[in-house]
Amino acid sequence: RLDPTGLDPTRLDPTGLDTTGLDPSDFDPRLERVQQCPFPHYAALRESAPVHEMPGEWVGRGSERVFAVSRFDLVTQVLTDWHTFSSKFGSSQAIPPDDVMRRVREIMSKGWPRPATMLTADPPVHTRFRRLVSKAFTPKRVQDLAPDILRICEGLVDSFAPDDSRGGEIDLIPSFCVPIPTSTVALALGVPEERFADFKRWADASVAPIGRQLDMDGWIGFAEGVVELQQYFAAEFEHRMDHPKDDLLTALLNARLASSRSDVPPPCVPSEPFTPLKSKRSTAMPAAASDRNIASTTGL
Repeated sequence: RLDPTGLDPTRLDPTGLDTTGLDPSDFDPRLERVQQCPFPHYAALRESAPVHEMPGEWVGRGSERVFAVSRFDLVTQVLTDWHTFSSKFGSSQAIPPDDVMRRVREIMSKGWPRPATMLTADPPVHTRFRRLVSKAFTPKRVQDLAPDILRICEGLVDSFAPDDSRGGEIDLIPSFCVPIPTSTVALALGVPEERFADFKRWADASVAPIGRQLDMDGWIGFAEGVVELQQYFAAEFEHRMDHPKDDLLTALLNARLASSRSDVPPPCVPSEPFTPLKSKRSTAMPAAASDRNIASTTGL
């Protein structure tokens, strides 16, 4: 239903990037040269192949058909027409091979099956999730985080260690750009700074299978990280039930408890930030994760 011939690509791509010699049919997101500087390749796709089919195995989706949609008007159509382009596909992550699934299932049985999230739900469920989160994520609460975020930024800058082999330069991405988002999310969720490294490890594990297939060690690290994340926040929410604080977790809990609407989705233990929570008081034992649960487990 996407019409890639409807608009003038030169008007839609005013970047001026040199796409000479770039054939969209050669686009492979796994290649290092593409990952290091993808923008000319994206421009070539917008100009010549705004709806581009790729092998599913390139992004860990086996034999499934996968399309890269790159032009603004087409991307807008995909994002707004959820009836046709549904987000209810379970996950964008790779699926473990059969010989790995048994070990992953064993680890995941120590946690909770993951529900649909704002990433994998369509309206009206998606709308309800957003409404629930918006009750807790108020502008004032976000603004209150600003001084601590500034302090974290200043601390990262103060800790810069110039590389003498590179003329005293630093690599800004791992030294500053990568820690800021995860530290900010951890801060918003009330994770103490001494656990920021754990939160970063859990977050990395949760998204590790997105867009690629993992080896056995990678899948085990993924499963262990997700379960640790679940167990940490399950304990934190349980603690907030008896000892509420002026923080986001308590606000999320209160937002759910304050709602008596039957159409608000039941909360359950999160394995990604902002997934509504289910207290262990209503869950006797962690449920064993099914193949479907395993295959739909992606974080953040």
